[in-house]
Amino acid sequence: IIVGPIIADVSKTTQRLFPADLVFSVEQIAENIAAKVPAESLSALSRKLLATTVERRLSEGRSTVVKLRSDDEETRAELVSVAQRVHKPAHLIVLDAGRQTVPDEESFAALQELVRKSRKRELMEGFRTVLVLGTADVQGLRSVEFVNRRR
Repeated sequence: IIVGPIIADVSKTTQRLFPADLVFSVEQIAENIAAKVPAESLSALSRKLLATTVERRLSEGRSTVVKLRSDDEETRAELVSVAQRVHKPAHLIVLDAGRQTVPDEESFAALQELVRKSRKRELMEGFRTVLVLGTADVQGLRSVEFVNRRR
């Protein structure tokens, strides 16, 4: 799971680091089903379809990257639960954008709380790895790979 305060920035980062066929988001699913679903059901159904897609892919042993806004705690928790159900590790990458790039105080506060919890290891529940990347780290990052140790 890769999160940041602005989904467009998260999208740019995932496009640079991961093949497109590995990356999913609530927004992407919502866009695909918007014409077929009543507006009031769109958000909930998109989240449900995302969780179902992730569960199916993880069950099949396929790597999956999910991009989320940093304030979407509900979806983040659901996806950790999905990974646990299929006995796969969940990893979190937090894109810690500077204040000048975050459009509003509420989003910035949510991001800062997520970063604080990550750095104090209060957010480790369910995640095998939590990685916080600042703006300079993100710009210099060329790849991310999680390798399972064979026992």
